[in-house]
Amino acid sequence: MFTPKQIETINDRHHRWNIDYGATRSGKTHGSYFKVPYRIAELPEGNMIMIGKTLSTLSYNVLEPMRGIFGYEHVSEVKKGSDGINYCNIFGRKMRVVGADNKRAVTKIQGAGLIYAYLDELTTHHKDVFMMLQSRLDSKEACCDATCNPDAPNHWLKKWQEESEQKGVDLAWRQFTIYDNTYLDAEFIKALELEYQGTVYFDRFILGRWVAAEGSCYPHFIRKKSEFIIPKLPEGEQGFIQIGVDFGGNKSGQAFNATFISSDLRRIYALKDYRKTEQMDPDKLNLEFIKFVKQISAFYPQYQIMGVWADSAEQVLKNGLQSSLIKNGFGIKVNNSMKREINERIRFENMMFGKRRFYILDCCDITIDAFSGAVWEDNTKMVDVRLDDGTSNIDTLDAFEYSFESVMSQIELSVNYGK
Repeated sequence: MFTPKQIETINDRHHRWNIDYGATRSGKTHGSYFKVPYRIAELPEGNMIMIGKTLSTLSYNVLEPMRGIFGYEHVSEVKKGSDGINYCNIFGRKMRVVGADNKRAVTKIQGAGLIYAYLDELTTHHKDVFMMLQSRLDSKEACCDATCNPDAPNHWLKKWQEESEQKGVDLAWRQFTIYDNTYLDAEFIKALELEYQGTVYFDRFILGRWVAAEGSCYPHFIRKKSEFIIPKLPEGEQGFIQIGVDFGGNKSGQAFNATFISSDLRRIYALKDYRKTEQMDPDKLNLEFIKFVKQISAFYPQYQIMGVWADSAEQVLKNGLQSSLIKNGFGIKVNNSMKREINERIRFENMMFGKRRFYILDCCDITIDAFSGAVWEDNTKMVDVRLDDGTSNIDTLDAFEYSFESVMSQIELSVNYGK
């Protein structure tokens, strides 16, 4: 039922701070599910809290799996109390549940002291939330369990760990590698090794190390461009088209990208691109966009354009695109871009390159140049940042990513698990 590493972390739980970090699929979170019942049984009366990046991710990563193990009678659905706060009843204890992805979340943990805190995906939490939490764990019995993937060496959590150990804080800081999960299939591990080889994600998500992201954001693509650039869609490929739009501002341009997504959600292809850095009034922008859509429709009449995802920061321009589509007889909806975290998009693209599931048509010179020129900012930053100072074409990358991010999670599930 448990790996040796999980047994170690469950048994050695008697510290104020118990932080398990490391590789994905290493078993660190699964082991933590069983710490919570121990805490509820062992700790005295007091307030308890579970914190995730968002309430949704906390439910998906922790609460739903715990219900699968212990049943709904022991891990209830999340409900909002009369005080407006979300709670979950776990083994008879009322547990506050909150998301902590921004500074405003500090207000969610202000107030009474805490006897216990469980933190999921800790590196994604805002630093101020964690700092406030330290003052809330205000009794000698109070403790915290946390899990996370490693990040950059200058991340606030890594700095806190180093400073805490120098001060003699009661901290268990445990590293997990993917090899610690003795239940994983060897072929699955081998596949992940190949996908992440040569990238920062190998060190972080396979070996569980805190390493800096340096150089190209897309090393797979840089090393083997010829494998990813193709002349046309494969014969018989079935699927649909989605379009992403990034509106230009100072030092940036207007960008459109059309992306083909296979029906089985296992492959994506950059089909066509457009970018102009000149200043453009809304009428000109609308004309250029309609021309772009007409070209796609004429060249790929057999495929449906399922939608457009445009930069959500520019509602007036987005509405102009919608009006122009209607006037020109296109029944295509213009949606707000989801703007998922940039590093999540980069990780996804690297995963797709690694699995040979992402291709760029050779007519997309702008997109090829954009992927070739994307690099990380200097590694003195606290977090990984894709350089966006005007020296590389981030507009096209944003437009391309807007085009597929609405189905990004489904693609990843399909590619990794065949679902």
